[in-house]
Amino acid sequence: MTLETVDRIIRMTELTKMISLARSTIYDKLNARSSRHDPSFPKAIKLGKSAIGWRQSEVNQWIATRSQSSQTMEVKNVSTQSH
Repeated sequence: MTLETVDRIIRMTELTKMISLARSTIYDKLNARSSRHDPSFPKAIKLGKSAIGWRQSEVNQWIATRSQSSQTMEVKNVSTQSH
């Protein structure tokens, strides 16, 4: 098994850098009662009594789907403007 096949667990500091969102926004995305809740956001993994992390592969997948959604929106906006 190589390092590339291992699914890393990332902590909050690395997650905030990867997705450029604040801690509070991330917790809001996880909170079903929040207006900013995002059910597609990767679920946190409990690592210990007060430690959580996220699977890097799930975070990367979430970023990729957000990027695809953004590109689809841009194409729709451009085609709407040209008519």
